[in-house]
Amino acid sequence: MKSILTLLVLLLFRNLYSQSDINQAEYYFDTDPGFGSANAITVSAGNTFTLTNYSIATQNLPEGIHFLYIRCKDANNKWSLPIRKVMYIHPNLNASSPITNAEYYFDTDTGFGSANAITINAGNTLTLANYNIATQNLPEGIHFLYIRCKDANNKWSLPMRKVMYIHPNLNATSPITTAEYYFDTDPGFGSANAITVSAGNTLLLTNYNIATQNLPEGIHFLYIRCKDANNKWSLPMRKVMYIHPNLNATSPITTAEYFVDTDPGVGLANAISLTAGTTVNQSFDVVTNGLAVGNHNLFVRVKNQDGVWSVISKKVFTLTSPLSVSENMFFEAKVYPNPTTGFVTIQLAQNESIRKIEIIDMLGKIVVSQNSSSNTIDLETLHSGIYFIKAFADEKVFLKKIIKQ
Repeated sequence: MKSILTLLVLLLFRNLYSQSDINQAEYYFDTDPGFGSANAITVSAGNTFTLTNYSIATQNLPEGIHFLYIRCKDANNKWSLPIRKVMYIHPNLNASSPITNAEYYFDTDTGFGSANAITINAGNTLTLANYNIATQNLPEGIHFLYIRCKDANNKWSLPMRKVMYIHPNLNATSPITTAEYYFDTDPGFGSANAITVSAGNTLLLTNYNIATQNLPEGIHFLYIRCKDANNKWSLPMRKVMYIHPNLNATSPITTAEYFVDTDPGVGLANAISLTAGTTVNQSFDVVTNGLAVGNHNLFVRVKNQDGVWSVISKKVFTLTSPLSVSENMFFEAKVYPNPTTGFVTIQLAQNESIRKIEIIDMLGKIVVSQNSSSNTIDLETLHSGIYFIKAFADEKVFLKKIIKQ
């Protein structure tokens, strides 16, 4: 029986570079209504566009995961690529209920209300500016910082996650005195492009112009790092960007294709049926029969009417065992805490009812099985390592990698 993996891929093709002032902005949810037809945002013409305390109505959105898109247009009528933010709508949350509590934790969820409290003023928004979070007791290495808040109706938000790296020899009280940036290749500490900074414990780059006109067409990596008063350099922050000098933003997408792991060549991959347009929101089936159990890379690219191919979009998926045609994977769910030391909870983004949960080891063996409607399962008896959690909801299957500590 043929096995398939169903994915929803958003394909976007836009102009990537402009020196003309921004004079228009708009936003939409999930489906693009077309340039100039989305919800207008009032802006002041300029080279930058900043949204602070801007209210976007969500009361008419159904429960589940949604994508918010924001884009802007310059004086030459060139639209930017849209910025995308993922959000979750819960029907029982009262948006007018003020935030009353906030807390944070590192790596492992200690339970609602049991993490480190953050002192806040009750209100509809939570802004953490210059808030000090103690890290001195964390061991060297990569850590995950989680922040969540609770409203007056005792409803907790989803946690926001940030990745950080702890270096034992850095002095957190030493102010930042120097900053620099470079593209692609490191010229050496102190030899990159200098950024003018005011000495302090934080570095905020607002409205800072970085010249890209001399970069050749293609993918580039922007790196930014800073140095403190003790001459200790930070790890560089990296951003990926694509430079295309001749891209026509108004040329519609006409062709799309995908391949798994190995590129057969442009135009020779598996075709994706679509309706031509400047944006394409298309579901399609990815054939996985013949693939070995384990991790694989799915690549998607599109071509516009001018014959120009886009940058490849990459998604990683894990195949543990063949799925029947009726068991289509869906990704509108959340597993937490991950990593975990015991219990794991699956939070569905749609009105689905779990009927079974399986925990599978790296050899494909089912090590824990739970036949119930509970969305929580206990992994405390398992050895530390990497597993897969597989949840069955109606005729759908949710699969995600988890780490047992």
